[in-house]
Amino acid sequence: MNLDKKTTFKIMLIIFSSILFTVAIANLGVVAAGIGKFLGVLSPFIIGLCLAFILNIPLKLIEEKCFAPLNRKGGRVWKKLKRPVSLLLAILCVLIIIALLLVIIIPQFKKTIEGFAVSLPSYMDALNEKLSDIMSKITGKEGESLFKIDWETVSNMLIEFVHKNESDTVGITLEIISGAVGAVFDIVLGIVFSIYILASKERLGRQFRSVLYSVFKKKKVDRFMSVMSMANTSFSRFVVGQFTEAVIIGVLCCIGMFIFRMPYAPVISCIIAITALIPVFGAFIGTAIGAFMILLVSPIKALWFVVYIIVLQQLETNIIYPKVVGKSVGLPGIWVLFAVMIGGGFFGAFGMLVAVPIFSVLYTLLDIWVRKRLIARNIDSNTLHRRHRPISHKDDAEETEETEPTSDTNEENN
Repeated sequence: MNLDKKTTFKIMLIIFSSILFTVAIANLGVVAAGIGKFLGVLSPFIIGLCLAFILNIPLKLIEEKCFAPLNRKGGRVWKKLKRPVSLLLAILCVLIIIALLLVIIIPQFKKTIEGFAVSLPSYMDALNEKLSDIMSKITGKEGESLFKIDWETVSNMLIEFVHKNESDTVGITLEIISGAVGAVFDIVLGIVFSIYILASKERLGRQFRSVLYSVFKKKKVDRFMSVMSMANTSFSRFVVGQFTEAVIIGVLCCIGMFIFRMPYAPVISCIIAITALIPVFGAFIGTAIGAFMILLVSPIKALWFVVYIIVLQQLETNIIYPKVVGKSVGLPGIWVLFAVMIGGGFFGAFGMLVAVPIFSVLYTLLDIWVRKRLIARNIDSNTLHRRHRPISHKDDAEETEETEPTSDTNEENN
C-alpha cells in the first residue's frame, strides 16, 4: 500500500492523539489541576467576555434604536463619538439599576436585622417558657430554664480558642484577604477587558475572521461563522428572556404580597426577582430570605409566604419560563423543559443556565438539516400533514399478495 504524505500525517496525528489521551486519563488529577490553573489565569478575560456579552445587549439597543436619527444623518464626528457615548450610557444604565436595587434592599434588610437583634431575647424567653411548660407536663415537675447561657464562659472559651489557634487564624485571615483582593482584581481587570472588547468589537471580529480564512477553507469558515452568529443571537435572546422572566416573577410576587397584606413586599419582590436569575438554588435562596424577614413580623404570614412562593414557582417553571424564555430563543416549551432537565442532570446549575440557548442552536441546525433532507426526498407539506389510517389485517394480506409470487408463477419459473 502506497502512503502519501497526507495519509502518513493523518496516521501519525491519530497515534499521537491516542497516546496523549491515554497519558491524560492516567494522570487525570494533574490534568484537572493544570486546567484549573489555566482557567484561573484566564479568569479576568473570561469575566470580561461575559460582561461584554451582557453589556452588548443594551449597547446595541442604545446605538441602533435610541440614536437612529443621528445615525441616519451621519457625520464624521458622530461616527467617532457614537460608540463611546453609547457604551457610557449602557454602563450608566446598568449601574443605575444596581444602585436602585441596593437603595431599596439594603435599608429594609438592615432594618430587619436590627429588629431581629432587638426581638431575639423576647423570642428566646418565650421559647424557653413554652419548652419549660412542655417538660413540666411530661415529667410532672416544675420545668427549669433550658437556655441558661453563661456569656462570660462563652467569651473565655472563644478567647482561649483564638489563642490556641492563633497561627492558623492569621493564616486563614491572610488567605481570605488575598482571595478577596484577587477576586476584586479579576473583576476590575474583567471590566477593563469588557470595555475594550465593546469599544473595538468590529475590529476584533475582522481580525478573528482574517485568522480563520487564512487557515481554513472559505466554505467551512462561512458555515462556522453562520453557526456562531446563530449562537450569538440565541444567547442574546436568552439573556433578555431570562431578565424578562425575572421581572415577571418579581411583579407577580409583589402583587400577591400586597393582596395578602404581607410586610416588606417591595424589597422581598426585588430579592425574588434577583435570585430568580440564579438557576436551581435561586428560588430557595429568595424564599429563605423573604420568609426570614416576614417571620420576625408574623410567623403565620411567613408560612403563607412560603406556600405562595411554592405555587408561584410551579407556575413559573411549567408555564412562564417555557413561554417567555422558549419564545425568545425560538425553542418550543416542551424542549425548554427538556433542555433544563438534561443540562441540570449532567452539569448542575451551570448546565441549566446554558442548556436552553445551546439546545436552541441545535434545534435550529436540526430543523435546517431535516428540511434539506425532505426537499431531497420530494416530501411536501401535504404528506407531512396527511392523516394515516391504522394498518389492518386486510392491508397486511393485500401487501403479502402483491409482494409474494403465487405457486403457479413459481412453477412456471421453475
